[in-house]
Amino acid sequence: MITIIFIIPLSSKIKINDFTLSIKKRDKLQKNSSLLCNAIKMINSKRLMLDEGVLTALNENEVIQVEAILKHLFDCSR
Repeated sequence: MITIIFIIPLSSKIKINDFTLSIKKRDKLQKNSSLLCNAIKMINSKRLMLDEGVLTALNENEVIQVEAILKHLFDCSR
C-alpha cells in the first residue's frame, strides 16, 4: 500500500507574499526560512528521510497562520 503525504516545502531564500510564512532559525533549521504554501507537493511516505530527524515543528500560532494561508490560496472562505 502506498501512503501519500502532502508537504509544504521550505526555502532559505526569504520570500514575502500572501502565500508564504517566515520561520525563524531554530532547532535543526539552520537558517531563517520561508514556508512556501503555494508549492504544496505530494510524495510517497517512503521518500521521507526520518532518519535525518525533523528540522523543526510549527507552533500552534504558525499552524493557524498556515491554515489561513491555505484557505486564502484555495478560496475556502465561502
